[in-house]
Amino acid sequence: MGRLWGGFWLPWVLGVVGLVGSAGAQTSPRHPLDRDLAAIRSQYRRLGPLAWRPTLGLLVGADSNPFPGVGVERVWDVYASGTPGLGLATGLGRFLLVTLQGTVGYRYSFHYPALRGVVYTASVRGAIRLGPSKLEGGLGWNQGIYPYTPEADVPVRVRDRTLAVLWEMPLFHRMALGVTAAWSTVRVRASEETVAGYLQDLLNRRERSLATYLTWERSSRTTLRLEARRGLMDFEVDAWRNTRAYEVTLAWRYRVTSFAGAWMQVGYRLWIPEDSRVSRFQGWVGTLQADLALGRRWWLLASGERRPEWSIYVGGRQPYFVYTRIGGGLGFTLLRGVRSRVTYGRYWLEYPGGGGLLDRGHSWQGGLDFRVRSQVIGLTVGYWVRDRNLPLTADRRWTVTVGLR
Repeated sequence: MGRLWGGFWLPWVLGVVGLVGSAGAQTSPRHPLDRDLAAIRSQYRRLGPLAWRPTLGLLVGADSNPFPGVGVERVWDVYASGTPGLGLATGLGRFLLVTLQGTVGYRYSFHYPALRGVVYTASVRGAIRLGPSKLEGGLGWNQGIYPYTPEADVPVRVRDRTLAVLWEMPLFHRMALGVTAAWSTVRVRASEETVAGYLQDLLNRRERSLATYLTWERSSRTTLRLEARRGLMDFEVDAWRNTRAYEVTLAWRYRVTSFAGAWMQVGYRLWIPEDSRVSRFQGWVGTLQADLALGRRWWLLASGERRPEWSIYVGGRQPYFVYTRIGGGLGFTLLRGVRSRVTYGRYWLEYPGGGGLLDRGHSWQGGLDFRVRSQVIGLTVGYWVRDRNLPLTADRRWTVTVGLR
């Protein structure tokens, strides 16, 4: 733990600044806990001392290549999944808030046993008022299915658990200061050890991070966030892959009442592996997601991402690759609550340090969105073309999905 906490002085310096600033900030915005309570009142229904909110996710689809990692299969797969969920909240006046949220469902593949299984997410969170600040703690559990290989007769499950602690307080007008700490574990599980063993050696890990952030609500729709983070990633096998991570990010969020809004985050990330023979990652990272109206009927759609990612194709001393994706398109409102959309995107997967290009491709997607109250029913058809520097890989893929979100 000394590696994580020692030397990371920025949160504590900003914390002192926040305490000094709050003494004269009589016009500070609402208390952070009051914001949480207001969100519960607006989004949840009342049932005695409890507030509750049901959710439902449905997805039916078809895929011509359901195993993109080793995509040699040409057999179409049809699948369906349902994930009902429930959120509960209770409190003690304006001083305490406890929430529980969870979804559990089942994904069924009509062709591959390796793509059938239970998926779930669950979290419990508690927040208390400490003078002008809020102290919050939470636990989270998730399980998904990893599409590893069609030769397996059992699903490969990826489970992660997270413990997070947060402290936040108003600083100046419409500004807030926060410090967060998180501990998480990632585990790969399968009933056949020969199937999961390879992925366990590569992906099972423990991550710890400490961050400080500053937010500014410029208006009811626009929020800016500046964050500095330090983390540690320790692998159960192959300690030479253990990595120290540093990152500074600036995020901008624009909220609207239409189909979506806009979210953009740009940062600079540094990964330093403990083994000096492993190339470090040093460069820009970012995320973009935009769904904005252009007049009454037209919509601008844009997305992008750049980040390093751990690889399951470890060769020599190159345990990760850099993933870059960019795309855009247009939407057109046909009727009230009904919209068509067409998008085009490209992506690259590349090893740093002269490792070469691993994967690249482009895709076309089109579909319809139907808004029904607070939920959206989406129909999407996609076509993917890939040029991959790996054996046993299909270069074409079709996807069709109908989902409720």
